[in-house]
Amino acid sequence: MKKSSKIALSLILLVVAYVACLYIITGRNPASYSHQDGINLIRRLQNDVANKNEGDIISQISPDAGTKVANMRVPELRKLLARAFFAMKNPRAEVTNLRISLDGNEAVISGNLSITDAGNDYMSQISQGHIILYLEPTKVPQFYGLYSTTKWRIIQVTWSGEDPSKYMDDTE
Repeated sequence: MKKSSKIALSLILLVVAYVACLYIITGRNPASYSHQDGINLIRRLQNDVANKNEGDIISQISPDAGTKVANMRVPELRKLLARAFFAMKNPRAEVTNLRISLDGNEAVISGNLSITDAGNDYMSQISQGHIILYLEPTKVPQFYGLYSTTKWRIIQVTWSGEDPSKYMDDTE
């Protein structure tokens, strides 16, 4: 066997060992969800809205095909967020009356959500209503699907405000 073949084989084995170690380390069930985890999630999502980061918002949602957010599938939500963030100058999301209930393998976070946009000479209320986030431990693919880890993700969102899907254009 040539020296270059031995080096290539060694590198491949090293990558396989690395992925196996990652799987073992991160593949454990996540710790139970805490009240502070819920507060941190809301803060992270508020920050993502302020920074117009739809990718990080979407990353908190379960990758399962059946997941619905305000009666929209995840690809539709991604498109809506991208359009909204493009149109808004300085979006803000404020949550009041935050309630977090924990029950074993399920967490429910609810509150009153107000979304606003502000510019140099205006301040507008985009939407407001009561929001409920349902979270469960969910298998999340890692390293291009080579293995999965279990993380707490949003599996469903209900929203009492106006229907966001009305802003979607079905002609595309």
